[in-house]
Order: sequence, then structure tokens, then C-alpha cells
Amino acid sequence: MGGHNVCKTLAWEKLLKQLGVIFTMLQRNLQAVGSANTQDLLVKTARIMGSIIQLQRFEISVGNFENCRKHLGAANSLFRQIFLAAENFIDGGELPDFCDVLDLMGHPLWAIGCQQRGAWNSDQAAFRFYSALLIVDDIIAGICMGETPELLQYHARLLTNGRGADEKPPLSLEDFIGCENWVILQLGEIAALDTWKRSYKKAGKLDMMELVARASAIQQTLLGNLARLDAAMDTPQSNRLGLFSVYNDQLPPMPGGCAVFVTRVWAHAALLYLAMSVSGWQPGSARIREYVTRVLVLLERMPAPELLRTMVWPYCLVGCLCEPAEEVRLRAMADALVPHRLFGAARKALEIMESVWKARDELNVDTDFAACVRSLGYVSLLV
Repeated sequence: MGGHNVCKTLAWEKLLKQLGVIFTMLQRNLQAVGSANTQDLLVKTARIMGSIIQLQRFEISVGNFENCRKHLGAANSLFRQIFLAAENFIDGGELPDFCDVLDLMGHPLWAIGCQQRGAWNSDQAAFRFYSALLIVDDIIAGICMGETPELLQYHARLLTNGRGADEKPPLSLEDFIGCENWVILQLGEIAALDTWKRSYKKAGKLDMMELVARASAIQQTLLGNLARLDAAMDTPQSNRLGLFSVYNDQLPPMPGGCAVFVTRVWAHAALLYLAMSVSGWQPGSARIREYVTRVLVLLERMPAPELLRTMVWPYCLVGCLCEPAEEVRLRAMADALVPHRLFGAARKALEIMESVWKARDELNVDTDFAACVRSLGYVSLLV
């Protein structure tokens, strides 16, 4: 048994060393991109961005969070460079939208007569996939670091429909992470609002009426969409067809569909995060307790333990604010994910919760979620 553990340790150290070599190679590839033409520049930059995000997701999945901020910063920078490069080739001096960037990456594999879009080529499809992950990572990183998301100015351009009423937004996060766009958009707004509040409070300029007004607008958006989802939950339909359902077809049918369930968890967690951002760390307040209870009950209704992979941030948030009697219920969710080494983000979320539970009596109204994440001595990206 001892020899087996030694082998595992050596293999793990070798893996981490190899990951460092890969990142160095990506940096060299990036330096070689500058001489490429327009299409090659966008495609090669997008490929490197995708490789960095893929590397980061792999490291997170195996529990290595040391490079999160470095990887995310590099990916964010490349994403902005892609849009800046595209801006130079758009007529009229207008800011490029996501579809403009995709068009500059080549032609779709095929298209049907009257339809504007067909099947994306491999580079277009990859850029859509990694951009969706990057937007989510950017927002959750902002929450975990207590900062405004770096790509906030791009969120609405990618996740809302700014064209015809019948057209879908450029990216549908429901297809990639099982959560509808409006929740993730509002989370970005809450992260920005929380940063604004702390900044103005520190300067002695906080206007509580403005804070409440801005929070109320976000709350109404969340509650309005939740009402629609609650109605969908009452319908007899099973999982709706979609990419998220296709790649999670092992899950049993659920009222309203699996993506509706995941979205409801995220939405109630967003309401919890909003309430905490406005009123501060008050886990015993009636409103906080209401949202904690709702999210916890929903998580316990997961059709399969593995679905927790798509809801790590809501899981960690509710765990940090739970009561002592609820701790065993939250531990059980992480313990159900086996082997533990393959669910690094969920296990890290549990570590953060346990750190907060030990310091429960030392927390005060000025404590925020970012402080909980930093309680381990570093920032973990809970995705």
C-alpha cells in the first residue's frame, strides 16, 4: 500500500511538471502569432485561448488551483485581442459582435438556402465553446476574488439578442453548462454591484438608496424569470432536447428538463448572493435562511450526484452560510462523488466550507464570500 501511494505521488508530481511545460509552449506559440494575416491571426489566437482554458479546466478537475488566476488572465487577454483585431476589419468603424468575429474565422461547413447559419467549422465551434466557458469563469472568478468581472463589457453582447426578435443570442450557456443566460448575466451584475458597494463604503460615500434600487432591479429580473421556470417545472415534459441534455443523457427525466433544474439552483443562489451583497454577512436573517433552505433542498433533489459538477459555486455559497445542523447534508453531497480525485472543484468547495465552519464565531457583517474563498490562503475558481 505504501509503495502504491509513493507511485501515485510521483505520478502526480510528474503531471504537474508536464502541465508547466505545456503552458510554456503555449506562451511561445502566442509570441509567434503576431506575423499572421487576419484570419490566421484570429484562428491561431482563438486556438491558444482554447488550449489555456482546456488546461485550466483540467487542472481544476484534478484539484490544482494554483494557476487559476494566471490562466484566466491570459485567456481574458487573448479574448480581448481577438475582438480588437476583428474591429480593424469591420466596415463603418462599429464594434464587432460575436457573429462578426466568427465570420472572420472562415465559412461554415454548409448552409441551407434561406438560413443565415449552417454548421460551424471546427475553429468557429471551438471558439463558441471556449468563449462560453470563459464568460462563466470570468464571472465566478470575479465573485471569488471580490472584483468586477474583467469581461463585463462583453457579457451582454454575447448572452443577449441585439438583433432580430426571432434570433437567438450568440451564445446559449444552457447548451454548455445547463444554466440559462439570464442567471449568469445577473451574477455578473451582482459581482459588479458588490465591488461598487465595498469601494464606496470604504470611501465613506455609500448611498444605501442607490444600492437598494440597483439591487431591486436585479432581483426583479431574477424573480420574473424564476416564475417562468417554476411554471415549466409544473409541466409533464421530460428533458428537452439540447446539447446539455444530449451529453447528460444518463440522467433520468425531470419535470421541465434537466437544464431547468440547474438554472433554478443557480437562480436561487444568485438571489442569496444578492441578499448577502446588500445586507452583509447575516446567515441568521430570515431572507438569507429562506434562500439557503431553498438551494439546499434543490441540491438534495439532484437526479444524480455527478450533476453537482455544474453547480459547484451555488453549492459552496450555500455551504458557507448554512447552520451547523446542515453541515452533514452538504458533506454527503461531496462524498457521493467518487473517485474524489476526479471532482477537484467540488472537493475544494467542501474544504472552503469546512474552513468557514471552523471560524463561524469569528465572522462579522463585513465578511463576504470572497473572504470565505480566501480562507484557504489562495483563491479557488469554483467552476
